Amino acid sequence: GAAQGLHQRALMGALKSPLQFFQSSTTGRVMSRLSRDVAVLDELLTMFGSQVAQYVTESLGIVGLAGASVPPTLAVVLPIVYGSVRLQRYYLKTSRDLRRIEGTARSPLFTSLSIALGGLATVRAYGLEQSSRTAFFE
Repeated sequence: GAAQGLHQRALMGALKSPLQFFQSSTTGRVMSRLSRDVAVLDELLTMFGSQVAQYVTESLGIVGLAGASVPPTLAVVLPIVYGSVRLQRYYLKTSRDLRRIEGTARSPLFTSLSIALGGLATVRAYGLEQSSRTAFFE
């Protein structure tokens, strides 16, 4: 589906990225971004798709009936639609910035987890599970 396609494109984009991308981005940030996008698509896209179709159909029906029965109503609807579109664009821009900040805040957790999993054999070999667990949760 859509989530699998997005994940494949994102993974291929990451794999084809120049080495500078991996030097400037932590492993946690890349993992967080890929996992978060796929989770959002899996959980929310199907639900919102049907809701959007329903709301658009209802809105067009209401505006059509109101415009047919009282034509001056259309003069009021146009500024409301314009204001709604402007508000939506502002919200999307703000939401995108908040997601970027959230991704930056999550990155240290994923980086720590990735490092911990990468060195798990060494930690177990030296019997340092408890001190590693303590360091991870601090």
